[in-house]
Amino acid sequence: MLSSHAPTTTLREIDRARRAKCTVDFKQIPGIQDSVNRDLANGVFGGSFAYVGAWLAIAFVTKIHVDHPQLFWTMLGAFVALGGLRLRLIHRFRKGLEPDGRSWRLRLSAQLTLAGLLWSVATATLGVADSHSLGFSGAIYGLVTMAGIGSATMAPSLRLALSYVTALVAPTAVALILQPEPHATANGMGLAVILCFVVGFTRHMHRNYALQIVTNHVLAEQTEDLLRTQSELHREERAREMFFAAVSHELRTPLHGIIGMVNELGESELSSEQQDSLEVIRNSGDQMLGVIGDILDLAKARQGELSLELVPLDLVVLGREVVSMIGHTASAKGLRFDLDARVHEATVIGDPLRIRQVLLNLASNAIKFTQGGSVTIVVESIPRESVGRTWFRLSVRDTGSGMDAQTLEHVFKPFHQASASTQREHGGTGLGLSIVAQLVERMGGELRAESEVGVGSSFVVEIPFEVPAARNAAEDANSQAAKSASAKAKLFEGSGIRVLAADDQVVNRRVLQRMLERIGLEGTLVEDGAQAVEAFRKGAYDLILLDCQMPVMDGYEATRSIRALDVHGAADVPILALSGSAGDEIGDVARAAGMNACLLKPITQDELVSALHEHLPGRFFAPHEPAVALEEAA
Repeated sequence: MLSSHAPTTTLREIDRARRAKCTVDFKQIPGIQDSVNRDLANGVFGGSFAYVGAWLAIAFVTKIHVDHPQLFWTMLGAFVALGGLRLRLIHRFRKGLEPDGRSWRLRLSAQLTLAGLLWSVATATLGVADSHSLGFSGAIYGLVTMAGIGSATMAPSLRLALSYVTALVAPTAVALILQPEPHATANGMGLAVILCFVVGFTRHMHRNYALQIVTNHVLAEQTEDLLRTQSELHREERAREMFFAAVSHELRTPLHGIIGMVNELGESELSSEQQDSLEVIRNSGDQMLGVIGDILDLAKARQGELSLELVPLDLVVLGREVVSMIGHTASAKGLRFDLDARVHEATVIGDPLRIRQVLLNLASNAIKFTQGGSVTIVVESIPRESVGRTWFRLSVRDTGSGMDAQTLEHVFKPFHQASASTQREHGGTGLGLSIVAQLVERMGGELRAESEVGVGSSFVVEIPFEVPAARNAAEDANSQAAKSASAKAKLFEGSGIRVLAADDQVVNRRVLQRMLERIGLEGTLVEDGAQAVEAFRKGAYDLILLDCQMPVMDGYEATRSIRALDVHGAADVPILALSGSAGDEIGDVARAAGMNACLLKPITQDELVSALHEHLPGRFFAPHEPAVALEEAA
């Protein structure tokens, strides 16, 4: 592993070294000597007994063992011994028995140089005896071949390679040049030229090896830096996710209490002035909740984590809900805000929360920038071919001031506002339309904006939906009607259902208590997870609501503790998480802890009843008042 504090060779320096045809100082790179030794060992391993084989081949062809028996057997014994020594050195190195790499390389260098020197001495001896003999010619051929091969296999160490080729060629060349016979002198001069060529080739091979090994180390260092940067980015991303979760929890938790108590006050007898003040508080809370949702949705969209929950829904009904939800804002500005449903029914499979969010963001944006006239939501089907799907167009049209081409080009970018004056006049985070674009893309749809200055704007969403079977749609409509009606009456009164809830915030416990009382349920409220575990140990409950983040014991640990109990059907009792943190990971953690589902704060009466309806099937209507309950649900 390269040290970030050690001096390193950059790619620019490598290129400069290549152009200058100079060697690279390996000492600049930590661990390079180990690489050099390893490459040397691999390079020369195959030639351990090459001298033995070559010497025996020459003897077989030329009969030097007959003409020069003493020379033959002496050299053969030396070559066998040196070959064995080389194998032993390489074996010990590969087994990690040579901790001192420098000492090992010196011993290997001595072995190689001695082997080359002995071959040179043998060749010179044969040449001096008879420069015309076949044995001498064979020895010269072997010498040149070994010099060329050695310059390549020993290239990792320039000093070793040069000492080897010099010891292999120089003694024979000098001995022949000093001979009076012209033929021998010519052979010696030829060997001298070959030696110069081999030395140059050796330097070239070493330079290429050096550049290659340095480049590999630089790339390894850069890869390490990239991995380190990636790891840091991952940690930062995780920290950002934790920050968003913490912010969401810290903001949503008090909002849960505020909105809950506002709704509680709204059901009491108040004067007109008090109702107006209460409406201001409610709208402010809803606005803050929307801003929190926008920020979190944008973060999830950028990470590709926007999830969809596909259920049957009616686009026309969703459009009416949006008109009802923000119609008062349009009325306050003197605008006409209505729904133009060009289809009688638009029951599809989709995510009602996300589609409602798209329409709310587009309609709210249109109302914000329209000073007079109207804002209209249009729902219609369009004749576009798509296998197994039907395309619907959801449009929001206004008679506002409109946008020029430059503004229209950037309208779906995050934090975009038409101008600073627009920001001051209308406020907002500039995230709404960007989130709409992300949601539409996630649903496989298309989004476009059309606008004319002084005339108005039109935002058009086209999405392909799967259309459910008529029976399933009817069942879902009946279920939705039943759940909506249940929120308005004490349909659980007399059912005997007992609910255990834990939340460390006093206001939140009070809101939960009121919600449960309004639908006729008996609730036991405690302050933390430990108290919830103890309460369940002492008595049976049909449903448990646990805040995720509490002192002493959080909701996750409390769930695991309850599931571990062997009383009151602890393994099967529905446990729902109450969380102020948004994100799919919260639901994953809750399910991993043993919870059945997660409700995001601030929860509404309808959401609570829907959860009860889902997790306590068959106990929805009060057994002693079925007729009244059914009549109200109808």
